[in-house]
Amino acid sequence: MSYRALAASAAAVLVAAAGASAAVPTTGNLVVLRAGDGSASLNTSSVDTFLQEFTPAGSLVQTQNISGFAGNTLRVQGSSSSEGFITYVNGWLTVAGYDVAAGVASPSGATAAANRRILSFVGDLNNPSVSISQPNSVLHTSNAFRSAVTADGNSFYTSGGTQGTFYFATPTTAPTLVQSSITNSRVVNIQTFATTTPGVPQTRLMVSSATTGLNGVGAFPGSPPTAASSISVFGSNSVSGSPFSTGSNYAFAVSPDGLTMYIADDGNNTAGIHKLTRSLALSSGGWTYAYTFRTNTSGGNTFSARGLAVDWTGTSPVIYATTAETSANRLISIVDSVSTFTTGSVGTTTGVRINDQLPTLVATADANTAFRGVVFIPTPGVLGLAGVAGLVGLRRRR
Repeated sequence: MSYRALAASAAAVLVAAAGASAAVPTTGNLVVLRAGDGSASLNTSSVDTFLQEFTPAGSLVQTQNISGFAGNTLRVQGSSSSEGFITYVNGWLTVAGYDVAAGVASPSGATAAANRRILSFVGDLNNPSVSISQPNSVLHTSNAFRSAVTADGNSFYTSGGTQGTFYFATPTTAPTLVQSSITNSRVVNIQTFATTTPGVPQTRLMVSSATTGLNGVGAFPGSPPTAASSISVFGSNSVSGSPFSTGSNYAFAVSPDGLTMYIADDGNNTAGIHKLTRSLALSSGGWTYAYTFRTNTSGGNTFSARGLAVDWTGTSPVIYATTAETSANRLISIVDSVSTFTTGSVGTTTGVRINDQLPTLVATADANTAFRGVVFIPTPGVLGLAGVAGLVGLRRRR
């Protein structure tokens, strides 16, 4: 069954369960994670975490503080723009953070025993609940807890600044380290796209990184693993034709046909939204660098991006991205309909193909807040922001 069919099936079940009173995001809208309530400048202390729904034109539809529902205390580190990524697979939006009160200093630097790592599965939000896993003091301990993904609202994968990539079969089972060769992992996601065999899609677990061994986006072989596995480079901004030799890679997206990929990059000399293309939907590789999008709506030399989502449903892909400023940053959109580019520079890197299309401003985060991750709702809305359900805490009992 295709990704779209699976998502539509999940949508039907969850909408039926939620009932008419749920505030369900509209198909074609965006959900963005916002760090902070605006009451004070963002710093390294923990802040309340919000989900905000926007239309593609930038109208704010609804805002929900997910730090206060059903005993949930999920918060992110205020000024850490490497946290707060969100994923959306099969109708499940997943958020990663820390099980702490607001104002806790540098929660990412504390051990997982002291500041428990917690994540939220956002699905049927009319029935709030909290499920507590067994105590775990290892999960991305003493470093950033950056992202998580689930395809079924039960099992999940996580990424962070230490250890590698973890898998949980259920919220109450012990984690399995499915890869430890790339310890500093950034965004973990599940992507489904075509293969060279018509009608046979592949679903792959992928992780971005900017370290030796994986300076780009890596993929696990075959279906998402449930035991220790290997990981190899799937694509990066240093592929054939690219002027870049390194990158600082965060969120990414692969097209349903497997022939286009976008990577958000915020490196000093590599920043931008990089487009890669290929002619065959291989299991890995085969990419060629196409060009790089800037993130400045006025055409200035601003490129940095971290959060990224793509609407693949139209004639031309529409890219949505959050910029890398630590406060009052921007949510932008780019219709990838212009293939012309001007050769220029990003930092000290020359020979960069800078696409001639300028981004459009969708929204600007309020003062003393920041947008982090962004997802596009591609199928009938399956999550409401009027409540929180499927909240899964990774807690260590004190």
